[in-house]
Amino acid sequence: MIKGISYDGKGFAASQGSFELSYIDRNHYQVRLQRSWENIRRTIFLRQNVAHVILRTLIEMAKKHAVETGGEMTGDVQLSFTSDELSAAIKSDITLSAEVKKVLPAIDRALMFLHEQKVITLQGGLAILRQAMTIRLAQTAKGRYYNKGDFKPLAVHYREKRLQVHVMMRYATLALEKLAGALTLVLDYFALGRIKFINKYFEDDKDLLEKATTAESYRTIVENLRNPVQISAVGRPVEDNMLILAGPGSGKTTVIVHRCAYLLEVERIPARQILVLCFNHSSSVVLRKRLSNLVGRAAKGVTVATYHGAAMRLTGISIRDMAESHNKDSIDFDRIIKGAVKLLKGKKDIPGSEPDEVRDRLLAGYSHILVDEYQDIDEVQYDLVSAIAGRSLEEEDGRLTILAVGDDDQNIYTFRGANVRFIRHFQEDYSTKIIYLVENYRSSKHIIAASNVLIRANRDRMKGAHPICINREREPNLPGGRWEQLDPVSKGRVQIVSVRDLLHQAGYVESEIDRITNFDSTVKWSDFAVLTRTKAPLAAVRSVLENAGYPLKTTLDKGLPLHRVREIQIALEWLMVKEKENYRASDLQTGLSEVRGERETNIWWQLIDMFLDAYREETADSMLPVGWAIDRLYEFVAEQRREKVVGQGIFMSTIHSAKGMEFPHVFVLDGDWRQPMDKAQWEEERRGMYVGMTRGEENLRLLKKPGREKPFLKEIKGAFLLPLTYRRIV
Repeated sequence: MIKGISYDGKGFAASQGSFELSYIDRNHYQVRLQRSWENIRRTIFLRQNVAHVILRTLIEMAKKHAVETGGEMTGDVQLSFTSDELSAAIKSDITLSAEVKKVLPAIDRALMFLHEQKVITLQGGLAILRQAMTIRLAQTAKGRYYNKGDFKPLAVHYREKRLQVHVMMRYATLALEKLAGALTLVLDYFALGRIKFINKYFEDDKDLLEKATTAESYRTIVENLRNPVQISAVGRPVEDNMLILAGPGSGKTTVIVHRCAYLLEVERIPARQILVLCFNHSSSVVLRKRLSNLVGRAAKGVTVATYHGAAMRLTGISIRDMAESHNKDSIDFDRIIKGAVKLLKGKKDIPGSEPDEVRDRLLAGYSHILVDEYQDIDEVQYDLVSAIAGRSLEEEDGRLTILAVGDDDQNIYTFRGANVRFIRHFQEDYSTKIIYLVENYRSSKHIIAASNVLIRANRDRMKGAHPICINREREPNLPGGRWEQLDPVSKGRVQIVSVRDLLHQAGYVESEIDRITNFDSTVKWSDFAVLTRTKAPLAAVRSVLENAGYPLKTTLDKGLPLHRVREIQIALEWLMVKEKENYRASDLQTGLSEVRGERETNIWWQLIDMFLDAYREETADSMLPVGWAIDRLYEFVAEQRREKVVGQGIFMSTIHSAKGMEFPHVFVLDGDWRQPMDKAQWEEERRGMYVGMTRGEENLRLLKKPGREKPFLKEIKGAFLLPLTYRRIV
């Protein structure tokens, strides 16, 4: 009913409906008014009266048909009628005929509303109120194939429409400078031929004339990338499926963000038709913010969600309800995703919806899905992506265009069920070619060289013939970057540092952090990362650094129920008091800052600040019910329990938690690496090491300790390497 009302007005008052309806989740829609409530009420009343007259007329026609044929009005009755008959009925109603200014559009909308509400069924298609046409194929045309030449007249028509848009833009630009120049353009438009006019006013922008956007917008979204592979991927035809194999530091997030912007601003795909799936909450926040910075408010309607976040919106499940009603501290995200898959495949009913309508209703008009970190999806997530994209649908009309970005060399989540076979099957699943994105914008030449030497030992690879390389703008740089001159010892080389035990290793990390900060006064604590395969070796380092007074960004204990933490509980209680009210995210930030006071600045309040910043970005600081913010906070807390990282300062975590991040100075600890049992385990462990190494931008230190040491260090050899032994007594 609400969706039907949103269409009202197109036939009565304007070319747009009464309001724009945006799908949020199974139980929530966002409404944006496109006319006043009074006009909406008047339009509904008018459509209702027109529909009443039409229905009354159809019933009378059905009765007359029954009398003429000697039958009875039982079951379905099939009628044929014309727009003239319905127009006559409306005009015969004195009151209604005075109110309806455009009769045919009013009939069109009323009939469609009756069809949408299943009062009547319009057969033979929904293109009503059109003159009947019979198309006959000429005898001479039978048996021949049609090509682009047959559609050339239509292509020329749209080409001229685009030219007119750019001419108006150029006119406005000239008018701001000098009106005489703008008037000259108008005269030339009608006096010069097309080619001469374009050569005069668009000599340097001829390619832009094919785009439905401004020169500035196109350059920002496409041309400013300066990487031909990125440009090619971003500007691919709107209907193309794509698999992008992107090496570490190659700008995969940039490609996703700019492809989104291209669809929005160049191809004019409505924001509500674009869905972006991210591996975790942190990456979704980063992506949403970068898209907003690129295209502004045009990004507001794009759905950016994690896999379980998208599943919760589809199923209408709230983590808050699950946590409160079942007193659970852990959430079964796989069960939520499986429920969404069942709904999309029609294996689970939604009251009031026919099975064949469920998918369309849930997906709410999505036409494009972009998936990040595709190599890390497990079988449940693969099923969700497949169900959303419509991979198994026979009719192409129901399928979404899909772009997936991933790197099989960075598949390190097999312990969670992730399987690299899904990215390998992508070509077969979606009939597409692979795009290789391997220019590294992050690391120095030394770090890139060391990483390539390590990963090339793996044989089961998709990018075997495409090693990562430094991006062309940085090609003239010294192999060790600026540290080749700053550090007289390492000169920016990758160091393998031998230590005696875990405590000795911790002492080295502290002393090397001090040494680096002495060389560069601009270094921040957050520039450092201490990574390890498992948490065990971190304890000694954490103890040493905490005793030295260094601020740390640490991982949480797995079983900690965050929504029961005092600070988070205070925030939730304050929000629940205002649950039925509408607030902007900025208002909530102000209110909560008053609640906690200036003295409260611990890691838990920092976590709440992080949530409110992300919520403000997601909602564009719109006025929304506080209940929505509460639900989002529960989701955020649940996500943080999975990512388990809080605080500010030196990042200390596992390699798995650091995936997708980058730091100027990286330490990869030793003492917890296993000896692989078979080839598959060897390659997985090597991928983990590779991910840790490629987090580094400028300095990379690989620690080596007797006992459970990294089994791959002996493979890393070359001029980029500096072996050292740490001898200081700790």
